[in-house]
Amino acid sequence: MSVVGSTSYATAEAVLNLTRSIINDAAVDLSGDIFSDDQPYTFPLLNSSYQAIQDELAVNGVRTLERETILLNITPAAVIDPGTQVFIYDQGYNDGATNHTSPVLPPDMIVPLRLWERWSGTTNRFVEMQACNDGLPSEPQTSYLRYWEFRDDGLYMIGATQAIDMRLRYAAYLPQLTDASSTVLIRRATNALAYLTAAQFSAARGSPLADTFRQQGMEFVEQIVEYTIREKQRQNHRRVPYSRGRWRSGR
Repeated sequence: MSVVGSTSYATAEAVLNLTRSIINDAAVDLSGDIFSDDQPYTFPLLNSSYQAIQDELAVNGVRTLERETILLNITPAAVIDPGTQVFIYDQGYNDGATNHTSPVLPPDMIVPLRLWERWSGTTNRFVEMQACNDGLPSEPQTSYLRYWEFRDDGLYMIGATQAIDMRLRYAAYLPQLTDASSTVLIRRATNALAYLTAAQFSAARGSPLADTFRQQGMEFVEQIVEYTIREKQRQNHRRVPYSRGRWRSGR
């Protein structure tokens, strides 16, 4: 994820300095002693808390964790049969009979959110596909994929008779924090991350303060979620009905 011209993100060191202050490990020096940067458990605990925040934000639809990509040249189904299913996973694509090395799902993807498609090699507009939460329909393949289902960490479809490009919007994990200069790519997350990291460290040492730190951390997470809720409430959302255009033409 690229961040251009923004100073709105904290560094891992800023979070760790606050964490050390919370757990009283900064009395002599802000670099700490039992929770210094070079302790073997410091960054694993920090990243565990970082992922916990991302999980919470993703569940609540915070857009910081949403990304888009285009998967090119999803080749036709190998067998034209209502029983055929194709799928894309983190190792490649299966056309219903043969594995291919591409396309692959993004390595940072948690779950897909919305999908659109168009014929490969064209500049046609992308048209939204239909999510199927209770299983794919048993229908003959057409020149479009039309439906999708996410299960077993794979993106399953009934396949098409023509190569397809797919626009994929998905919830994503952020890169891990590897050193003090790493950027925390969630705005205003310093307090939440520091308190949740303090909670993990305290729990590992049997401190009765762990629950208090965790509760405070989750309150800060809720504030981040609240910003997103207010922003979404200011917008009008209208989805294109499935009966429009291609569906009337029998697509």
